[in-house]
Amino acid sequence: MKTSPHSHFWSSKGAALIICLALVVLLTGITLVFFSRATTDRQMAHSSHNDTSADLLARSALDVVVGNLKQEIANGGTTVTQANIQPQRSGDDVSIPNLIRRSIRSDPLPAPLGSLASAVSSGPVNAQNVRPGEVTSSRWNKHYLIPLANANANDVDTLPIASFTAPDWVLVTRNGPVALSAWQNDLKDSTPSNNNYVVGRYAFAVYDEGGLIDVNLGGFPNYAKQTRPIRRPLRTNPVEESEIMLAACQAPDFSPSVQNEPPPNRPPLSTGIPLSLGPYHTNHPATSFSADWLPHGLTINTTTGIISGAPVSPGTSTISITAFDACGHPGNPLTLHLTITGFPSPDSTPWPVNVARKGTIAFADLSALPSNPALTTAQINKLMGWRNYATSQQPTSATFDNPSFPLVSADYYAKYFLGAFIPPIFNTSFTTVPTTVQNGRTDQGFITRQELIKLQRSIGFSQSLLQYLGTFSRGVNRPAPDWPQLTGTFLAAERWDMNNLSLVIPNSWIVYPGGHGSGHAWGIQNRSLFAQLFGLRWVDGNFGTHGDRFTDRDYFGHWTYIHTLDQLPQLPDKPDFFQVINYAVKQGNGGVSDPVKVFNVGAALIDQYDNDDLFDPPPNQPPPPTHGNTITIIDYGGANYAYGVEGMSFDPPDQNPDRPPQAPTPPSSYVLLNRRFESVGEFGYAYNPGSILPSKTLDFASASADKALLDFFTYNTASKRAGIVNLNTRNAPVLAAIIKGAWLHDPGAEIPPPDASFLVSQANALAAGQKIVQETTSNPALTRADVARLAGAVAAAVPAFAASDETKQTIARALAELGQARTWSLMIDVIAQTGHYGPNAQNLSDFIVEGEKRYWLHIALARDPNPDGSVNVLGTQLEEVIE
Repeated sequence: MKTSPHSHFWSSKGAALIICLALVVLLTGITLVFFSRATTDRQMAHSSHNDTSADLLARSALDVVVGNLKQEIANGGTTVTQANIQPQRSGDDVSIPNLIRRSIRSDPLPAPLGSLASAVSSGPVNAQNVRPGEVTSSRWNKHYLIPLANANANDVDTLPIASFTAPDWVLVTRNGPVALSAWQNDLKDSTPSNNNYVVGRYAFAVYDEGGLIDVNLGGFPNYAKQTRPIRRPLRTNPVEESEIMLAACQAPDFSPSVQNEPPPNRPPLSTGIPLSLGPYHTNHPATSFSADWLPHGLTINTTTGIISGAPVSPGTSTISITAFDACGHPGNPLTLHLTITGFPSPDSTPWPVNVARKGTIAFADLSALPSNPALTTAQINKLMGWRNYATSQQPTSATFDNPSFPLVSADYYAKYFLGAFIPPIFNTSFTTVPTTVQNGRTDQGFITRQELIKLQRSIGFSQSLLQYLGTFSRGVNRPAPDWPQLTGTFLAAERWDMNNLSLVIPNSWIVYPGGHGSGHAWGIQNRSLFAQLFGLRWVDGNFGTHGDRFTDRDYFGHWTYIHTLDQLPQLPDKPDFFQVINYAVKQGNGGVSDPVKVFNVGAALIDQYDNDDLFDPPPNQPPPPTHGNTITIIDYGGANYAYGVEGMSFDPPDQNPDRPPQAPTPPSSYVLLNRRFESVGEFGYAYNPGSILPSKTLDFASASADKALLDFFTYNTASKRAGIVNLNTRNAPVLAAIIKGAWLHDPGAEIPPPDASFLVSQANALAAGQKIVQETTSNPALTRADVARLAGAVAAAVPAFAASDETKQTIARALAELGQARTWSLMIDVIAQTGHYGPNAQNLSDFIVEGEKRYWLHIALARDPNPDGSVNVLGTQLEEVIE
């Protein structure tokens, strides 16, 4: 057998070759991986560098825009005029209410306030062929602050109306922003010594976010409309009788053991404490019961005869209860003698009544906003109910699609979130509900506008509504510091808390068991602070020693003002209630004090704020009093007395003889509230004996002598407030949402509106909003006091508001507490791009984009500069936009 020579040698050589080739392949792969990784790393590093550079450019652009706005405020100085109360507009459009300015070429604003935009649009040169870096109008409206071209679109559509023009680019060179009208070749010259070399560009638009409804605070869920039990009925004494008639009947008499029950056999009752009296047995079956009269707060079950409720009228009462048989025959009545002690305090009105009285942005009716399809009840519940404080009240069984809004939660919501209780330092009885997370949600949940847009996607309400809703707002809660003669005083720092009025009940030093007026227990420990707040001291009445109740001014207990009248115009660091009123009144009275008006208005406000069943007993006598007084009487020196207009008790005088006569006597059309105020606009119900109005009230429906009061009082004393709407907004539907459903005529009772005629309709609300926008466009509001002027303009244009003095002031009651004119709450939309012009560039639009960053900056600037010219930033929120 023949074999190949050296076969072992060749097999060894083949193996070596295979190994060598494998090594080459492996080395090649490693080399390729290395170079590929190096390329990727370089790309990533380059991308990271571009992203960082674009971020720096965007933030620098925001600094420039904000700096210009601050300079604009500083240039306006402390003398605020109609010309500088709002940011100057450039590049805006009347069909786009929210838009204040854009970066535009040939900016009319003077240097350095102008945008420095060059003659190159950020929008596409050819809409059919959008090049990299060009920003379409749809992208510019990702926030939905511009009206949509198709308002009825149900899909994700951001295309704005055709009148919107994309902002122009501000070119940034090595020397900073420049404004160019034409191409220059040195813009592409990267030579290190060429400072005109372009390294980036940005464009921006500024929107009025202060003219939107803050979605975190505004708009009530539908459950707010549900009927709640009446707590303070009208002055009626109905006798309810059964109408059931049967054939055979016997009149029922009450058992002798309860007949004519004498007072000693019944312990005293107390105001504010729930009770149940009965049932009282009869000798024959009774099918119905009635009472000739019941103290306010008590009701009788006409089927069982049980009397229940929580009395609020102190005094002695005699009640006659009658039982009826099936034929309607009455038996002999049962007489009950009741003694009710205590001191009721002002309370918040029931939930649906509060809605009609407005006073807070939460009562904005979002159904007034234009929407196709209309915003549904379920959508409002989800949009607002989950995001407000009631969120933390949700039971574990609730879901996002099926939220629970029980009435008890509505009460908690009203008392806590709406500030419907007296200041915390005066009341420790309310327990704050913890804001714990439930169902994965907490209160005040919206942080960014992008979250709001995402919620719109999940709920499905009209996208067009987003142009009326915001997520950020601020307002400084203080009077305008440039009021005449107002310099360096306490008033310039904060408004006076009108809820302090809950302390000024007759003789607030005394305390009785069961008394629920916060002023009683609080006042006995804080007389010096009380005097500081009001300048008042209590004087016991002489109760007939020197006269009788009809002619002797000192017969009843009363207040006396501790300062002399020449001290009234002074403004100490802590001015009292009457000094504040006096200052405001002087502004409309040629700078001259009017003590008669000041103290009569002050007394009327005290009487309006407390309910009408408060009284002062004779000294050293336990209740019930024999000579009570519900009228606020103030001795302000020199034999001068001011009288409130307290309505007499709901109890008829023949049933409760402890009620004194009423003085003075206001016109028959006068509306007496007898409850805590829900907004500073309700000060307009104060009786003013010198008024020229038929109603003899303050005038908050014209550029009157009274309007300044609106700017010096508040129900919310927070130094900064959220959810406050700019009175100079161009968004008429936002104003309409606040105005719709407001009381035109307050019935003077805590009842839901008797019918729709008592409330502002949607059509009239929108007409009012449009008139206000028209008025402020030509004559901007400088302070909150200008609400009175706006109310007068609406009354002159919309007949529904002109029926009476009360209806004319509807706008003041709805807007005064919710409006501001001294804060610029803005949203700045900026898009920044880094890059350069290539060697072949021949036009300003030939920019090569390397990196891009977009931000939405929410910012609130105080309109009034500091003495050194600096401008206070009240709050900011930076939102990176990921597209």
